[in-house]
Amino acid sequence: MLERIGRRSGRARLVLAACIVVPAVAAAGAARADVSPLLAARAVASTSVGQKLYFARDGKLSVAHRAVPPSPTAAADSLRRLLAGPNADERRAGLTTSIPRGSTVLSVIQRGNVANVDLSPGFTSRAELTLSPQLGQIVFTLTQFPTIKLVRIFIDGRPLQVAGPAGTRLSLVGRHVFGAYLPAVFLESPGSGERVRSPLLVEGSATGRTFAALVGADGTLLAQTLLVGEAQARTFFRIRLRFRVSVQQTGRLIVWKFHEGKVLSRVTVPVTYVP
Repeated sequence: MLERIGRRSGRARLVLAACIVVPAVAAAGAARADVSPLLAARAVASTSVGQKLYFARDGKLSVAHRAVPPSPTAAADSLRRLLAGPNADERRAGLTTSIPRGSTVLSVIQRGNVANVDLSPGFTSRAELTLSPQLGQIVFTLTQFPTIKLVRIFIDGRPLQVAGPAGTRLSLVGRHVFGAYLPAVFLESPGSGERVRSPLLVEGSATGRTFAALVGADGTLLAQTLLVGEAQARTFFRIRLRFRVSVQQTGRLIVWKFHEGKVLSRVTVPVTYVP
């Protein structure tokens, strides 16, 4: 479960006009990944759990989905995987990392809803951190766990402050301060190629009027909804979409930002529907 910073303002069912749905669906095949490409493990065994690692793409945060063994130290394990960098498939999808090679995790100690993270000196040589994809990768990866909301950074046991907005100095950082490093439509779940059943969990964040549609293998519209209304500030959404299929098939989840008759940003994720 991700940190719940904000909710979409309403849950009313939406009947979208054809002028909205048709352009988004028709153009789905040519959608460029100007928002986070999502990578998912294939169907996982019961001995595996899903985990998200937050990398970078074109200066923005981007998420990769992996299947990993269950662990009592999942938070620390996720950071070690993050610091190891994207794997071959993730690199082919355009994911990179802003974290310097050779950085290591010395410890992760949770106090309440705060994760105290001690990293090796290779992570930074500065006396103060700045808001950046490098720091955002750490914060987003840790705050995927529901009991962690904020992160405090140490370098070899020495606490560091973060230069925040308007000259502020932060000892604790959460997701809400990294809006400048997120794409306009940031889809975090589901992952690409994921096998899904109804209801499908759709979560992420966006700015402005944003919609989602589920499309079947033959182009049939299975479900649709409004994710974010006219909010100017980034809004986090977590919505379950119900659909019905009689046979297993591979379709698409399309999420797009729509303004004044134009699709401004769009992400398309292939998913396999399971009855």
